[in-house]
Amino acid sequence: MTLVVQWSATLYWIVAEGNATRLRAEDVLRQMTIAMREQSERLLHDVDSSVKTAKFWMDTHPGDDPRTDPEFGRLVTLLRESSGGLIDIHVVSTDGLSYSLPAQRGVKPQSVADRDFFKAYRQSPSSNMMIGAPGRVPGTGQLAVPVASKLDRPLHGISMVYASIEITHLSGMYEDIRFKPNGTVALLRDDGVVLVRAPFVEQYVGRSIAAGYDYLRHIQNGQSGMYMSGNSALDGLERLVSYIRLTDYPLTVIVSAGARTRSARGRRRAA
Repeated sequence: MTLVVQWSATLYWIVAEGNATRLRAEDVLRQMTIAMREQSERLLHDVDSSVKTAKFWMDTHPGDDPRTDPEFGRLVTLLRESSGGLIDIHVVSTDGLSYSLPAQRGVKPQSVADRDFFKAYRQSPSSNMMIGAPGRVPGTGQLAVPVASKLDRPLHGISMVYASIEITHLSGMYEDIRFKPNGTVALLRDDGVVLVRAPFVEQYVGRSIAAGYDYLRHIQNGQSGMYMSGNSALDGLERLVSYIRLTDYPLTVIVSAGARTRSARGRRRAA
């Protein structure tokens, strides 16, 4: 993370002060984007591992109901604490009720039957990982990204396990390293849905930019690249944008620097 902050400071010097060429700015942005891809993949590997751990426990304890079993509750608490509270495990019944764990937390089950990750498994059953659109976490009401996996067979009426990743936590991590004031860091699904973005604006979370010009021309079919955005599909600002797809997941990381800051500083220096 320290290296990413150093790159961010370097990019500020380049773009805001105009002391180097755009090629140098592109190189810094590209390196930051690769670093963010690696960080995002490490996080998702941790999430995947937590979900698989919960599924393994259920597979090896078929006689125990995970919604009420204290051992499983302690496991979920351990997984949550080991992630610093970023990752929380839930189980989902065959009729779409999501249960927060352990049961002693006193959170009532909440229906996720209308969420895309549950509908996807209803339409095309699979045990592969599914990254859903952001939604509210039962109990806390916090916005989170669900990462779900279906059980090989229902156990005690439970058909799915998913981990929720709190967006405010992720946005805070991204906020620490983004190029300020107008730079952004974002994580998109391959269908253009915004999972996380810094700076955090709630109305942007879960919104699709798939119909936007920049997405269609650059991101939709590209593995990585760089372009100057005429105006963002979300806030209309001009930015120098770098993007790269994750290796193991259907996601794309975007890192940008605000072009208006650069031009404004340049005009002041010329005045």
